[in-house]
Amino acid sequence: SKYPDQLAHYLSLNAIPAAFSGTCNISSELDNGCFKSAKITEDDYAEDGSLWRAHGVEPLPESRAVKAGDELNVEFSTGGKRRMIYQFTTNAEAQIWFQQGRLKNILICTHE
Repeated sequence: SKYPDQLAHYLSLNAIPAAFSGTCNISSELDNGCFKSAKITEDDYAEDGSLWRAHGVEPLPESRAVKAGDELNVEFSTGGKRRMIYQFTTNAEAQIWFQQGRLKNILICTHE
């Protein structure tokens, strides 16, 4: 297994919560950067597309199928902007990398 310092070539230690031996301090209820679970209420729902409209973006929806064991690489140009907004759904476990230069942000999603 890899320890946080062994991942420094791929992932900044500043992105790993202190509970996992990184240096990221996230304002949260738990020491791993997460919040305690809470009941989802009507106030938690948002109208589909409201995030995009709030940032003045009109997304171009795409659908991509990736079979088990296959990889899909997609590059996006930021056009010099500093923020990236993304949305995706999955019907299986997925491992996703967001990479800027040599640093990667890794997101592992499991569909239940």
